[in-house]
Amino acid sequence: MAGSGRAPAEIDWYYDPLPGAAFARELHELRARGPVVPVRALDGALPVFYIVGYRALDRAFKDGERFPPGLAYQIISKPFIGNTFMSMDEAEHRVWRTPMTPQFRKRAIDELDDRELTPLAHELIDRIESEGAADLVTSFTRRFPFAAICRQLGLGRENEEAFYDWSMDLMFGGRDLEASRRADAKLCAAVLPVIAERRRDPSFEDVIGEWSRTEVAGRPITDEEMLAHVRLFFTAGATTTSDALGNLVHALLTHPAAWEACVDDPARA
Repeated sequence: MAGSGRAPAEIDWYYDPLPGAAFARELHELRARGPVVPVRALDGALPVFYIVGYRALDRAFKDGERFPPGLAYQIISKPFIGNTFMSMDEAEHRVWRTPMTPQFRKRAIDELDDRELTPLAHELIDRIESEGAADLVTSFTRRFPFAAICRQLGLGRENEEAFYDWSMDLMFGGRDLEASRRADAKLCAAVLPVIAERRRDPSFEDVIGEWSRTEVAGRPITDEEMLAHVRLFFTAGATTTSDALGNLVHALLTHPAAWEACVDDPARA
């Protein structure tokens, strides 16, 4: 980390903890070295380059031939999550993405905002208010996305908090394989009964219910394909949303003028 005497090349960008300001400082140093920078990651198992320049990244995102979007997921997460539309090649990705994300597209999320997401936010805030004080990460920014995805998938509320720990252990299986396997066993034990229930009665208006009524590439979606995408939504969806929400709340609380502008004019949020 910056200030520790280590050069940036010695940092393992996958395994080393680089919280908050330390991560920002190291990333700033990388950007000063150029738009594409070799880094150490995964304990040196593979050559890794970070694209840290806007124009270079824009070109890479638009070049699916030289930068196939599923390759990173195939290397890093597929062994622990399974095959999902994120680890597929471009043609297969197009076939699977839409049917596997029925309630996570922008229009659906906009419709959910007033009906479900805003009430969920108030539910969590009400708990904080009753307690008088709280850590906003553990009480809100970490819980909100996991609870939202649990409810959209149709999973019971009893495991909403546990899914965070399961997802973190599962996502970093390369660091602790046994912890990843234990977490996946618990996740499957919570999800498989819901899948079975939707198989018996596919009329449920939730994501797993819709999967049970859907065919992709001319066949029904298997239980393992559903499980893989549930893992994906929690590890790649809820965790990144939790991180972004935490950064947003921190930024607003440390920039009072921006906070007050959103309070005075909620449309600016």
